[in-house]
Amino acid sequence: MTDAGVLDIVIADSIEAKAWALALPNIKVREDLAVTSETKIGWAIRKGSPQLAAALEDFHENHLVKQGASAYRLAQFQKRFKRMANPAQSAEYKRFQDTLEIFRRYGPEYDFDPLMLAAQGFQESRLNQNAKSHVGAIGVMQIMPATGKELGVGDIRKIEANIHGGAKYMDKLMSDYFKDAKFDQQNRALFAFAAYNAGPGRIADAQAGQPSVD
Repeated sequence: MTDAGVLDIVIADSIEAKAWALALPNIKVREDLAVTSETKIGWAIRKGSPQLAAALEDFHENHLVKQGASAYRLAQFQKRFKRMANPAQSAEYKRFQDTLEIFRRYGPEYDFDPLMLAAQGFQESRLNQNAKSHVGAIGVMQIMPATGKELGVGDIRKIEANIHGGAKYMDKLMSDYFKDAKFDQQNRALFAFAAYNAGPGRIADAQAGQPSVD
């Protein structure tokens, strides 16, 4: 959000700030504004564990440093960074204003906060009804045509039916996979969004403390 200009300044550990600055061009590390110094970041282990301490030290020196694994992993991770656009500017904000009333209509119907539902739509497609994924998901909420037909919300190629379908589908995920969970409204929405993105089976397995089979 800082890179996009949504936030003017944030406080972060220097190692994190420098890592982000390598990948995001608008991040400037202001060490002259540091609020503290000479702090340390490390692994905390139980006292009296010399073998574990030695193993960690060996891993750090011989794997992370000498073999360059740390730098390699950082470089790989930076390639996956997605830059965020400032949602208060350009056409994206106009799309938000144009679609907000639809989110307000269907959010309460399925017990989701309209703004959180809109945030999901923004994450999926930047609220662009013309968006289409490489696997065939379409619209603001990126719904597969077969799923849209099963939901019975109308033509998901049209924006209102698409948003209605997204809200109804998330409600269906909660009913099918988390029917015995006692969520408050916020956590219900968060679990629904996680299931929407990562797959309900994985999230249900994680909640139950079981390894995911897929």
